[in-house]
Amino acid sequence: MRIGTGLLLAAMAIAACGRAEDTGTNPGASPSSTSAAPPPSAPSSASPPPASSRDEEIAAAVAAAEPADQSTGSLDKVKEPAPTHKVTPHHQPHDPVTCKGTQYVALVQADVRGGSGPAVTASGECHVSIRVSRLSSDGIAVSVSGSASVDIANSEVTGATAAVQAVDSATVEAKNSQLHGAMKTTGKARFDDQGGNSFE
Repeated sequence: MRIGTGLLLAAMAIAACGRAEDTGTNPGASPSSTSAAPPPSAPSSASPPPASSRDEEIAAAVAAAEPADQSTGSLDKVKEPAPTHKVTPHHQPHDPVTCKGTQYVALVQADVRGGSGPAVTASGECHVSIRVSRLSSDGIAVSVSGSASVDIANSEVTGATAAVQAVDSATVEAKNSQLHGAMKTTGKARFDDQGGNSFE
């Protein structure tokens, strides 16, 4: 009987070892020492892509396409060709200025003294632009003839006989200026008061 009992116990031990090999567990280990492998971590979410600069490019294109100010309400905003002769503060005081033919003369912050004759004489098809200047004469300050044109802005014109004299088909425009003396026009010539002027 003891031999039979020993064989029975040996058979039970062999069966237990077989089950342990099939399950991959240690028959002597306690149940609590066996733990499942941690699940693989979820892939981290990708960082958001950098903000596109497309919006900035669109804004720049819109700004570039906006039309520039085309207002010509002021003489100072009228686009003019490059002058053939320019009188600036560097030349003060300046001798009388003569413009003829197709010349374009610009006076900027100039002090032109005509003495007994005109401070500015314009004839033919020339154009004279006067800005922030002072013209004076013991006779006629600005004399314009032919089809010449003169525009005056932010300036002071003083003539003992006349501030402006225009004949033939000449034109004179003035804005925001002080005009001391008569405004004389004959023939088809005209004087255009564009506002802001004072006459004495």
